[in-house]
Amino acid sequence: MIRFGLAAILLLVPGTAFAVDLTSAQAKAGLKRMVRSDGNGDGTITRDEIKATRLKMFPRVDRDGNGVITATDIPAWLQKMNSEISFPNFAKFFDANKDDKISRDEWQNGGMHVFDLADTNRDNQVTAAERTSALARLK
Repeated sequence: MIRFGLAAILLLVPGTAFAVDLTSAQAKAGLKRMVRSDGNGDGTITRDEIKATRLKMFPRVDRDGNGVITATDIPAWLQKMNSEISFPNFAKFFDANKDDKISRDEWQNGGMHVFDLADTNRDNQVTAAERTSALARLK
């Protein structure tokens, strides 16, 4: 079983113009981790594969099982992984309605910034060549 850290899932997010601040380092890390969502192992990651990965991860992240991710679900282990990531920074990728909660739908469908950065032809899939090209653009 592949284990994903919340920071890794955060970076599995997909625009050429970012709606949120995403550092080059975050984008590079996300592009490298994106392959973990390749459910069928064909080397191409689809938007649906990203969504499926996120949906499987939701119960692990929603630690109290109340159907939403909040600051109380995240801080201890997220801060341990990366002290620069806080719930407010994380939520800006996913909390579409700005209610300080991330619903299952927001988690599954939000924050596709890294995906969109790589998907230059906008066909809802990222090939190995597109990932390599995106990494080169970020150098």
